[in-house]
Amino acid sequence: MSVSTGRWTEFDQRYGITAFDDKLTATMKVTNYYNSLLCKTEKTKADNENITRAKVALMLLKDRSFSSNGRNTTFPLSSANQDGTFDVSRLTSDKLYVAAVSFIKNEKFAAARSALTDLAGKGYGKANNLLGYLCENGLLEGVDREHAPEFYRKGGDEGRFLLEGYENRQSEMKKEAGQKYGSQLEEIKQAGQDAAELESILSRMGQGDEFNFRTKAEFYRNAGENEQYEYYLRELSNRGDEDATVALANLYLEMNTKQSLLKAEDVVKTLRKKGNSYADFVQGSCYLSEKSSDHNTDKALKCFKKYMAANKDASTSEKYVIAANYSAWIIFNDPKAGVSALEEALGYATEVKRVKPGESGVARLINDLNIRLIHEKSARSKKLLKLAAFAVIILIIIGLVKFRSGKSSTGEGSGSGGLLPAEITDTTGDDVHMFTVNVDAANIRSGPGKANGVIASGKRGDSFAATGNEEKTSGGGIWYEIYLDESKTKTGWVSDKVVE
Repeated sequence: MSVSTGRWTEFDQRYGITAFDDKLTATMKVTNYYNSLLCKTEKTKADNENITRAKVALMLLKDRSFSSNGRNTTFPLSSANQDGTFDVSRLTSDKLYVAAVSFIKNEKFAAARSALTDLAGKGYGKANNLLGYLCENGLLEGVDREHAPEFYRKGGDEGRFLLEGYENRQSEMKKEAGQKYGSQLEEIKQAGQDAAELESILSRMGQGDEFNFRTKAEFYRNAGENEQYEYYLRELSNRGDEDATVALANLYLEMNTKQSLLKAEDVVKTLRKKGNSYADFVQGSCYLSEKSSDHNTDKALKCFKKYMAANKDASTSEKYVIAANYSAWIIFNDPKAGVSALEEALGYATEVKRVKPGESGVARLINDLNIRLIHEKSARSKKLLKLAAFAVIILIIIGLVKFRSGKSSTGEGSGSGGLLPAEITDTTGDDVHMFTVNVDAANIRSGPGKANGVIASGKRGDSFAATGNEEKTSGGGIWYEIYLDESKTKTGWVSDKVVE
């Protein structure tokens, strides 16, 4: 390569180009010089002039002729063995360096690495710069790009120039790689089938660990390989990625085994340290699972309530709706649930239906909660009436005792019986007729006869107060009008065939 004589002499001296450099190496040196100037925060007039000059130099190099006959421009074939390998001991350092450049040009990166590593070990400084170049461009297998600066620091003045522009080059390279390989990467992630191709593209894109781990996690999730998916989520979680921690908890809940639920509870501790309220949802789900070592629906309900209280502003989110649905069912399945608890459950179920109208079973749950509330309120009303009647009886007895005592003091009465009544009238309202359902399920209609629509239902053992109205149908059946609520404002009709 004729680069040390004629019109190129001053050019080569400026950029440090030697007789052993070919077009690739020369272009690298000019580019590095150009980048080093761009990286300066405060540029002098001379710096700006040199930037312009370097731009011109890069254009000149595109058309510059490099001799192909020079002994230093190609691999020294005389040093090669018959099998195509070469004996390092037979090559001078300069020849070995030229061989490494030739390997790089022919994309034989493993061979280039071997030669350059040998040179660097012998103190041949600029070999480190080519190792840095290979590393920065993801061509050193098993070595992360972030190690490139370690090589540049050993590369002398040229290495310092490369190091100064490293961050800028990395940023530009990632941007270009994202545009070039982004769609391919997305297709591979979605397919979840070719791990080797995924690794290849990630290597070319040169992103950091977090990007790579997140991409690999998505890939293995789509591939259905939970062990690999879990591994990369854990790596991200250990690096402080809160979204990965949440995803890890969800994975363990989906697996729903005794062991996975114990892992989920460990993740809960991490979420609590971060102040993430999702910890309550995860813990509640663990308590709810029958495979949990601590299955407890009461504890689960407390956790879900706590989660919903902390996320009122996100009441339409998927997890909030799930927590509300779980809470409604837990309360409904509690035979001891009173009116206030059932009303709370009805509120949760109604919210679920509002956000997700098609949620399986929620419409039936709302209907069952309404029926149970009617029964609970009716039972509570009867209890209150009985307590009130008992209180009235006590008051009457007390009054009669006082009356008798007064009569005795005036001599108007004697004997142990006094004026106590022979019979006390029961005021509990037993004169109101009650109908009790004697079948598993009874339809309550808007009017007498099956032609009328069903407005409620009752199950065996349910009791309803009669209004006193009844009607015979043309078929000979009898229909009774009953009260459906405690305030006796709603009524319905029931057949004599389903009540007694």
